[in-house]
Amino acid sequence: MKSIVRFFLFGMVVLFGLPVPSLILLISSQAQPVNNSEYRKVVAHGAAVREEFRRRYADASTPEEQKQIVEEARQFLFNFLTDTIFPAWIGTPWSFNGNTREPKKGSVACGVLVVNTLRDAGFRIPVTMSRQPSENIIKNLVGTQSLRRFSNSAPMSRVQRWIVKNGEGIYLVGLDIHVGFIIYKNETISFFHSSYYNPPLCVVNQDISEKSPLTDSRYRVLGKLLTDEMVVKWIRGETFPLKYDYFRRPPE
Repeated sequence: MKSIVRFFLFGMVVLFGLPVPSLILLISSQAQPVNNSEYRKVVAHGAAVREEFRRRYADASTPEEQKQIVEEARQFLFNFLTDTIFPAWIGTPWSFNGNTREPKKGSVACGVLVVNTLRDAGFRIPVTMSRQPSENIIKNLVGTQSLRRFSNSAPMSRVQRWIVKNGEGIYLVGLDIHVGFIIYKNETISFFHSSYYNPPLCVVNQDISEKSPLTDSRYRVLGKLLTDEMVVKWIRGETFPLKYDYFRRPPE
């Protein structure tokens, strides 16, 4: 219940125009999973926070001020996703064609989980992106410049070293037939995904070294989310187009 209280307070502060930095501190404490009755309220408050960031960004008078707002928004999104959005989905059953929009109601496929959680955080992503190959999802969100591919000869220790080198954050990882998030936070690295392994056959957040599609995959491609460009798109409410579309031939 503490999580939803924090977001009610957050909404009140947005309404009365108090500084956003203090709000970030308000929600950056320990993770508090919310139940289904609270979840949509939390998502709605997240949308109100995004609108406040949009207003401040549009009113910023200097590039330096805009840069500071982007950094505040990045920290908000990092905590919002890892402390509230992701925990709410843990335990939701997996199925190959699962497409539920509600945590713990119905079932959810891996790509649908990725798209749903980002949409619930306020990113305008076409629902059809969940049907794209995992590498295309990464390219559509963060481009190609920061991609890192690891072949089947690369041990997990090499993947972990690369993540640590690139710093705390949320990484989208594409595998042979799977996609999920790698979370690096508070010196801990975990894999958040809708697992088709039995057990658990549900959404989990497990240690990166624990047996999973991540450790067993012959191919891994990673991209770090919440880049400046991605955060600015979130602030402005811009849609992420399907620039990389497996089902459509690229332009000549």
